[in-house]
Amino acid sequence: MGAMTASVTVWIVPLGRGATMDGVKGSLTIGEGALEFTPTDDPLGVKRWSLAEVTRARRLRGSPVLLVELGGGEERVAFYFVQPPPLQPPEEPLRPSLGGFGRPTKRRVRRRNVTYLGMANRDLRELLREWEVRVRAAVDAAKSA
Repeated sequence: MGAMTASVTVWIVPLGRGATMDGVKGSLTIGEGALEFTPTDDPLGVKRWSLAEVTRARRLRGSPVLLVELGGGEERVAFYFVQPPPLQPPEEPLRPSLGGFGRPTKRRVRRRNVTYLGMANRDLRELLREWEVRVRAAVDAAKSA
């Protein structure tokens, strides 16, 4: 493994009912007893989660996403190591429809998004593994202290 960076650029996507699925760009760090996310657009809007309340941290296989569960799995947060693709197809076709072939269907958008995340995963797999190990080690250390 190479040298571990102190922070990494990620997009945060809170998961759960009522949560907006828009990703917010920022940096992820492991501070003194806490996992910290600092948004790029609002450096004062730091989000902190105590490492003791992290119940699970795992990377989603085949994608550049680190999933963190907090408080017994009640809250889940996804950290994308690349900009997340849009989850919904655009309202208007991207190009004029030629017998229906140009219209971006949900299936086509989903397939394009999966391909995009899979390709990004190839480039970021090692970095993601390192961060998964690092977060787990910090959580274990916080819970045993």
